[in-house]
Amino acid sequence: MGDGALSDLSVLELAQGVAGPFCGKLFADLGADVIKVEPPEGDRSRRHGPFPGDEEHSERSGQFIYLNHNKRSVTLDIHDEASRELLRRLVGHVDVLVIDLPPKQLEELALTYEELRPLNERLIMTAITPFGLVGPWRDHAATDFTAYMMSGLGYQTPYGQVTDLEAQPPLAGGGYQTDYLAGATAAAATMIAVFHRRASGEGQLVDISRMESVNAMVRNDYSAASYTPERVPPRIKHGYAWVLPCEDGYLSFSPFNADHWWASFKELAGQPGWAQSELFDTAAGRQEHSDLLEQLTIEWLLTQKKFEIYEAARDAGIPCFPVNSMQELIESRQYRHREFFVEVEHPEAGTLTQPGPPARYSLTPVTVREPAPRLGAHNAEVLEGLP
Repeated sequence: MGDGALSDLSVLELAQGVAGPFCGKLFADLGADVIKVEPPEGDRSRRHGPFPGDEEHSERSGQFIYLNHNKRSVTLDIHDEASRELLRRLVGHVDVLVIDLPPKQLEELALTYEELRPLNERLIMTAITPFGLVGPWRDHAATDFTAYMMSGLGYQTPYGQVTDLEAQPPLAGGGYQTDYLAGATAAAATMIAVFHRRASGEGQLVDISRMESVNAMVRNDYSAASYTPERVPPRIKHGYAWVLPCEDGYLSFSPFNADHWWASFKELAGQPGWAQSELFDTAAGRQEHSDLLEQLTIEWLLTQKKFEIYEAARDAGIPCFPVNSMQELIESRQYRHREFFVEVEHPEAGTLTQPGPPARYSLTPVTVREPAPRLGAHNAEVLEGLP
């Protein structure tokens, strides 16, 4: 047993891509023994970049390495009965099973919770699917994009900033946002099940819908749509833009809503003549003439550099933050001071910079104990010793 906060837990991860492996990563980073079951060709994220030198290599995927360090890898073809028997034997000896197979496939392969529970009465099975294991949408396929749009989050992207509804359709978020959110939701729900088992001795099924995980991000709108649809905020622009251009990029800048912010902005901008207009003397007046005020502010911002404005606005108590590129994010003085980004050594990919843990623990710090495993690296260690 190791020194991690969850070193007394064993997790079997039968999941590919981002959501399930991110759930497993959160357990592995806290010390749990996570056995990753991959198909013979490997988790599909091994074929997703970025790759060092942009040369695809199944052992050098930045996405796979980030999601899978501190785990052990075994390969099983779950469509083969002998391999499924090995999988069942593994299920009999773990605390948690994280699985992302579609509901129909779980049934066809006899891997439902009802069929696995007799093998391990204390088993916690966490199933991550697009729309849950039950209901009219359970058998529909979906991608990160699908979940983003069907959850309602796309409706809010961009939120309240659309000036032409036909020309500005809902936008999807970058990266794999719904997958990461579903993985984090699954990990939190699984830990609740772990605490329940400690109190009751009972395992249980944890049913995670990726779409519903994202629904929680817009729950106010869902509540309004259900009971007071007239209160659902429109996509059409109202009020001020959240992000404004400046000379060398963009920043979120909002000095308009409070009188003391507005007074501080006028001082910061050198008391320009246009800012003295009586149209802008009150918050109500600034709101009424927001289009004009926004345009005048943009004209001034286009002569300013974003980090200079950010620092000046911060010191003046005005809400503001820069929109960073990825390189600027990594070089951020705040993140450097917090040592948020860490360097990880991998035997195939070399040195990689990646986000560190979301929280720090003084007694059981999160560390990369082992690099992301090579495909099937632990077959002999895990499978040959099965009782």
